[in-house]
Amino acid sequence: MTRAQLKQLIRQVIKVVAGGPANTTRGAGLIQVLDAFTDNYALKTEIRPAGSFTPITENQYGTHPEFISQTDYNAYLLSQVANGVAVTVPDAPTGAQVDDVSNIFSHLAVPGYASASDYELEKADEAAGFATPAGIYSQGGRIYYPGITGPHSIGSVRGRVKASGARPAGGFVSNTTAFTGPVVVANAFPYPSFPITLEN
Repeated sequence: MTRAQLKQLIRQVIKVVAGGPANTTRGAGLIQVLDAFTDNYALKTEIRPAGSFTPITENQYGTHPEFISQTDYNAYLLSQVANGVAVTVPDAPTGAQVDDVSNIFSHLAVPGYASASDYELEKADEAAGFATPAGIYSQGGRIYYPGITGPHSIGSVRGRVKASGARPAGGFVSNTTAFTGPVVVANAFPYPSFPITLEN
């Protein structure tokens, strides 16, 4: 039973409800007292008693370890404050390029994150979620993601700096032109238009 339901029940017992006695003011003081008892009791049951702690799973609220007690949680927070740890979200990459012929998506490396292993890719038209694809490489200050096959709409191929330790994932950059997928060229190997004669 909720607190509101309990208060309504009290009013029904005292008959301070629609259709009740005409003189409802004589029960008003009693209702205030009972409402106060109800609120007091409800607050005692709604507020967790000291010492209770709901465990927090790893990375439930960002990037952090698992906490199984208030002590673990407090120690982690205090160590973050004491060490002056500032969590910096990496910038989103810039300079996205689409090579639709070679099926490669690329962008400029974010300063401080020059290695291809620092990045991950999402192909939202295929499946939601970022992952580090096979074949990713860095060259000349750019990060390259080969093997973008199949059609992909504008904005659906996204690259970003991935999360690592206490650092969250960065913002993403996406393709500004679509990947068209395999191209079928009609008559790519046309038959000759003149007769061929074979001799023995």
